[in-house]
Amino acid sequence: MEKAKPYQRERQVIETLYRHGAMSNRGLKKVLYPPIKPRRIANVTHRLCENGWLVKRFKSLPENAGNYYQLSQKLKMSQHIRVIIGHKFNPKHEPNVHYRELFHSEDCAVWTTELERLFPDAQVLREWEIVRDQKAMHALLLDYENLHTIPDLILTFKGLKDRDSVNIALEVERSRKSNKRTLKKLKSYSTGTGLDGVIYLVTSDNLAGIIKRLYWELDHDKNCRVGHYRKNFLMFIVYDKNVDSENLILLNSELKPVSLSKWITYLRSKSRNTRRDFEMSDLT
Repeated sequence: MEKAKPYQRERQVIETLYRHGAMSNRGLKKVLYPPIKPRRIANVTHRLCENGWLVKRFKSLPENAGNYYQLSQKLKMSQHIRVIIGHKFNPKHEPNVHYRELFHSEDCAVWTTELERLFPDAQVLREWEIVRDQKAMHALLLDYENLHTIPDLILTFKGLKDRDSVNIALEVERSRKSNKRTLKKLKSYSTGTGLDGVIYLVTSDNLAGIIKRLYWELDHDKNCRVGHYRKNFLMFIVYDKNVDSENLILLNSELKPVSLSKWITYLRSKSRNTRRDFEMSDLT
């Protein structure tokens, strides 16, 4: 594997922070490719800080969080960054990640990159990118006055026609949310959107079990949209066990293992109304 040059690494870091917002060296190491050693990524961010391209975030960082870096907002630096980013550059684009969401946002960045590597023919959008994408908003059946059901990520496999596209929402859950909030989101995803599947990326088997229990509290008999494959509409990834794996293993809503790649292949090969749970029983 050919090593990246120092100037290439600097460009990678700037492009990554432009898209994903503030990140730590730990998160950048997981995102950058080819793989980079911790000492080298520390040298890159240190050099970019010294040159004024990056600034450290100090406000209300959690204990032992390490340094989080974001692009400088100074006009002079923005002009230099514009040259690197190219025609897509927008000085107001960089996500302003709240300090309470730094860990969560970094996890979203890592999973966005992982999914893009696994499925190079797919499009992966983050929350703030979804609201700028008309087709993603249409898949979620949302308008700009009703944004409460936007997922952390949406994974889209485009078809020959828009109606043939497969759209999968992903929620990165580091901790348990209230039952009311989780139920509302699960009901909206399964009954009130055009999604083909939902994946919860959770930190433990226990958290997957809680969300699964809430999912089965919904009245699926009234849900004609995904009722015929309800067991395999909602999926889980316990990401401490799966991260960096080339063949991610899902757990369906009965917590039975399913291959991510085989599940997606099945969804892409069948229209929504012809999908059946019994046909997905051997997707391991």
